[in-house]
Amino acid sequence: MYQLVESKRWLEQLVGHPVVDFAYPSGRASALVVSALGNAGYDTAVTEQSPCCHSRSDRYMWTRIRVGGGESLADFASSLGASMPSVTVTDRHVKLCGEHAPQASV
Repeated sequence: MYQLVESKRWLEQLVGHPVVDFAYPSGRASALVVSALGNAGYDTAVTEQSPCCHSRSDRYMWTRIRVGGGESLADFASSLGASMPSVTVTDRHVKLCGEHAPQASV
């Protein structure tokens, strides 16, 4: 717990903003660390374990792909695996800088 809290505090002082994401060293996670992350103030964490669909409920075990830099674009794309389910957004409200929010009609 000390390492989680102190490294977070040190990084926040260094970058000047909150650090809320954690990357497990070498992508390896233990149940003990996963359970401590929320108490240490982290909101998400990434690992290199088997891919899964990301959701809020598994936010301390989100997957990532290690990129070594020598792979081709095709090899990199292949390593990403199957596409995750998508959501179509059909209604959106955009407010330009300086504009007031639209008034609701009654």
